[in-house]
Amino acid sequence: MVNQTFLFEAMAEMNIGEGFISMFFADDSTLLSESLPAAEAQMRIVDEFCRASGDMLNLDKCVTVMLDEMAPAAGSMGRDQGLGHDSSDAEPECNSDIDSDDAADRIDAADRIDAADQADMRDAAPADARDADLGDVRHDDVAGVHDNGIAASEAGDVAPAGDRPGHAARQAAVQRKPRVFLQAGGYPVDRVDAPAPIAPLAADPADVDAGAPAATLLNVAAAGTPVRLLGIYVGQRVDPAYQIQLLTDRYYGSFQHWGYRARTVQGRHLLASAVMASLLWHVTAVVAIPPTTVTACQRLLTRYVLGRKRDPHENYRSLLHTSWHHDSALGAGAPHLASGIRTQRLLVLQRLMLPVDERPLWAPLVLAQFAECMGALFRASHPYDFLFYLPHQGTKWLTLTALHPFWVSVWREWSKTPMTERVGVLPSFDKAMNMPVWLTTYGPMAVGPIRHASKLVRVARGRRWCLNGARNGLHALRDFTPGGAWLSWQQFVGRMSIRNTATRVYLSRHGRITLAVAPNSPAVYAHLTAVYNTLRQSYRVRTDVVLPRPPETAHPFATIIKNHVVPFERWPRANVKKLAYHAPKPTRTHPLISATRPTLAHVRTYLSTSRQLLRAATPVHADVCLRLVLWMLPVNVRLPFTQHIEPDVIFCSHGCSAVRTELHAFYTCPKIEPLWAWLDTSWRPLGAAMRWTTVTDLSQFQVHVRNTRHRDEFHQLWVITVAVTVHTIWTRRNAAKFDRRRLPPPQVLTETTYVLWLATIRRQLRLLEDASPEHRHLLGATQLLLRQRGYRALSAKHPLGLQLRPSLAQTT
Repeated sequence: MVNQTFLFEAMAEMNIGEGFISMFFADDSTLLSESLPAAEAQMRIVDEFCRASGDMLNLDKCVTVMLDEMAPAAGSMGRDQGLGHDSSDAEPECNSDIDSDDAADRIDAADRIDAADQADMRDAAPADARDADLGDVRHDDVAGVHDNGIAASEAGDVAPAGDRPGHAARQAAVQRKPRVFLQAGGYPVDRVDAPAPIAPLAADPADVDAGAPAATLLNVAAAGTPVRLLGIYVGQRVDPAYQIQLLTDRYYGSFQHWGYRARTVQGRHLLASAVMASLLWHVTAVVAIPPTTVTACQRLLTRYVLGRKRDPHENYRSLLHTSWHHDSALGAGAPHLASGIRTQRLLVLQRLMLPVDERPLWAPLVLAQFAECMGALFRASHPYDFLFYLPHQGTKWLTLTALHPFWVSVWREWSKTPMTERVGVLPSFDKAMNMPVWLTTYGPMAVGPIRHASKLVRVARGRRWCLNGARNGLHALRDFTPGGAWLSWQQFVGRMSIRNTATRVYLSRHGRITLAVAPNSPAVYAHLTAVYNTLRQSYRVRTDVVLPRPPETAHPFATIIKNHVVPFERWPRANVKKLAYHAPKPTRTHPLISATRPTLAHVRTYLSTSRQLLRAATPVHADVCLRLVLWMLPVNVRLPFTQHIEPDVIFCSHGCSAVRTELHAFYTCPKIEPLWAWLDTSWRPLGAAMRWTTVTDLSQFQVHVRNTRHRDEFHQLWVITVAVTVHTIWTRRNAAKFDRRRLPPPQVLTETTYVLWLATIRRQLRLLEDASPEHRHLLGATQLLLRQRGYRALSAKHPLGLQLRPSLAQTT
């Protein structure tokens, strides 16, 4: 429930104006409705304020359209919520009728308001009578619109709105008020019509208190009707699946709209991150999404990035293991949606944990929900004890129904992060003594398989006994050492049983009244004692000395950043993302692990070098070459599961009877081998040989010593040559397999590859400045290469192959 004091503080933060706020922060402040509940009335104040303000109004000075009736019960509720009166259990004072002089005064006030509308209010009123925050409207004129509500009759019946005394006069005043308030907000009333009176709405039985009718002048959406606010659908009693269904429909539709605009893995990765995933981030920042929905969205996103699939029901088999789908250094780098959602949750949790003078306005409300959720386990001095617990739905130690589903999601995502990363610095002995013990998941407080004390409680009576001890202030180990020494068994039972109405006693055989031991209480005491002794031993604190009671400390969730211990609420965003990342762990050996690359570090260096070298080629050519390096191309040998449909599916598409592997498809096929032989003839004089190892590992490029001066330029041309050739072979394979087109003769294939290679070089030259040394060196290396025996004939046939055509920028 939001009280009016909080509402006034929020209005002050919005810079509405002290003059306007002071009108309602008074002893006789009225609410919007006649007899609405407190929370409903206050929420409708804000709703009516937003509806009356509009998009074109000056929100700093705009005032709320207040209704002119107030139920006595609403007035008493306002006094109970801190509007200048002390709370009381006495019945509110109610007037059974309306004074005729009072009604006449109100009608006169409404007439004065209408007259002030038609005249020039700024010139008519003296300067000292104007309010600084309301412009031209006098405080007493606006206040004259408010009046006291009509109380119910002695019999308890309420007359209809049209039969009440003074109702017509008040309706006329309400119809005139929008013009006054629009002018008070700084809006030119003469250029727009005043808002029409709000039509009466049917009373909702849930909103009627003790037979009193609901307000008839409120513009409130019916229960179950979603209202869109900043792209998010809100409302009361709205089906949670409604927002999720709209989100998934829009998300799936984005693949049909944007999916055709990328041809490479890198391009699809960019679209997936900037367009598809961004549709989710806007909603998931404030809405809890079911894990099944996140999994379905992730499945389609991964299929699109890796296989260009746009239909969630389309069959797809990934050629890269799941372990490497999301690793940007060792795999495809597809976005991991669950990690992104967890990052959002942890960033919101950071804002909640900020100091009091820095936290947002909603933080006290959330902490109040957590206090109600934790019940007896909540400590005002340590409001973040829930970060040690797990949000189990079935536990009776916590009341998760008191917590908003979004914050349950925040709590759950936090609990799934590793404790060793949350507590990156060994806490001090005092901090360890201040940690909660009943439901904690902190590893050092576990004794064998028992993680916390509540695991030892098997019956409801024992659980209630432990919760009673928590109500008595026994939350952490420091609470069990009030005098510096650990409590004995009798002291422990006595402290736990204080104010316990369910305590049982019996008459012992010695004639003494003795407390009955709660079930499982000896096991709980033994567990807590073992935790205390283990903790002292781990910190090398002697057990035969009495220690002073440890002071209260802050939470231990911190890590070392740049040689400084930083608490969680101050972590940089990069550290939060690292904590939230939880993509599938590698369960299979990386496909590039070999004798020359025995570890993942070698593979990471190899892939980083390959990506950097392939920047010289066009994105389309580099994409095919990179997929060949990662073994992601669907060559025929990877399709044996379709042999029952197409028996010769694993054989070469160009007619030879060999099984089509990567080696055969791109190098040893009799129809492809002449192309590599021609390239080898052109590059061998420079010291670079066209071999399968050098084609798949671009970093193994070598030249003769006499060509060392142009080694970087020759290496760049080598990468372009390999990328263009691999792309040409792959496109010819697809044409033969799917379009039944035959491979052209070797001379035609060689010349088309040469022309495409020259076009790629011209593109690279255009990216460089004409007078730069890089442009000059690359052009010189290309001319030297064209004089070799393999390129000589084609260079004579295409003498203008390196001539750069004037671009549009040069012609203009």
